[in-house]
Amino acid sequence: MKIVYVATDDAENKNSWSGTTYYLYKNLKENNEIINISPIKVNDFAFKVIYKILTKVTGKTFLYSRNRYVAKMYSNYINKKLKKISDYDCILSIGTLPTAFLKVDKPIFMYTDATFDGIKNYYKEFSNLSQLTEKEGYELEKRALENYSKSFYSSDWAKESAVKHYKILKEKIEVIPFGLNMDKIPLTNKILENIEMKYQNPLFKLLFVGKDYDRKGGAIAVEALKKLRTKGYNIELTIVGCNPLIKDSNIKIIPYINKNNKKEYEIYKKLLKESHFLLLPTKADCTPMVSKEANSYGIPTIISNTGGIPSIVKNNVNGILIENYEEVEEFIEKIEFFIENRDEYKKISIKTREYFENNLTWEHSTNKILEVMKEEIEKWKKK
Repeated sequence: MKIVYVATDDAENKNSWSGTTYYLYKNLKENNEIINISPIKVNDFAFKVIYKILTKVTGKTFLYSRNRYVAKMYSNYINKKLKKISDYDCILSIGTLPTAFLKVDKPIFMYTDATFDGIKNYYKEFSNLSQLTEKEGYELEKRALENYSKSFYSSDWAKESAVKHYKILKEKIEVIPFGLNMDKIPLTNKILENIEMKYQNPLFKLLFVGKDYDRKGGAIAVEALKKLRTKGYNIELTIVGCNPLIKDSNIKIIPYINKNNKKEYEIYKKLLKESHFLLLPTKADCTPMVSKEANSYGIPTIISNTGGIPSIVKNNVNGILIENYEEVEEFIEKIEFFIENRDEYKKISIKTREYFENNLTWEHSTNKILEVMKEEIEKWKKK
């Protein structure tokens, strides 16, 4: 297929949207002709300044990206680029904002991890919104969703929001999890060796990864570690991506790892090889990419049941879902069980890797996306 790939960030940059924009683009290119329209370049500086001032003056959050004029600029930019393209089969938009006002005689598809309504008052940066942002945010989202032949979401949570709040037909939505944002997936035989090594290691290692220590539940992870230590368990915690300034000999802190730096990335891979569980008592999450990274190394995730997480973490398959992120005792109980029952730990680790291979790779996700797109394109041609 000849696909026009549209994104506000740069599809050639590994850091774009935690790598999702880049890796989806990379995988689609393997067997298709992809015309890349990214990053979208518009003169939105004035809106950024004005909305920043309004936020400061009023105490309400004004999001310039949810402004109808900015959205129109995105669509106008895309239209100018499309005029130079002789022919194509469809457009795939990363998120709704680029294509809210786009009108073309071709199928348009969209892929993301949340609706505007779903993320509103869920993430801090989308809380305390002004009436203008709420109104335009809703209108832009609904307009965009009605514009698509199909919308792809990474979770049932996001799909349910689109159906409930924007009255989009269920038949127009497909749930396809994001794949793993890594260049090389570790080999299965190597992972099974790692699992055996961890099975025999008397030191039980927990891993916490996240830039936002508070939202990701860092304090709960630390409390769980300390209480398990007082119970006499030989256990340690490594915190990656932030620096909570904790002094504890059983807690290692790596404030930042640049995955584009070979030496630093090797440090991260070593942590993944050695860790028994990813511990993430997160308060809010759409699709935590780190859970897939852990799963690729056979590391189950002990994580809060919130947002889009249940679509990528299946209870007692590739992790453990905890209903209340504030209940530290629930996290402790699960960790304690697997320390005491190493055979059960080995079983869930093997299941974790198997689930990852069958469900959480970009090869799996792009194949499903392309299959749906081909069907819709054929329907479009028959109209």
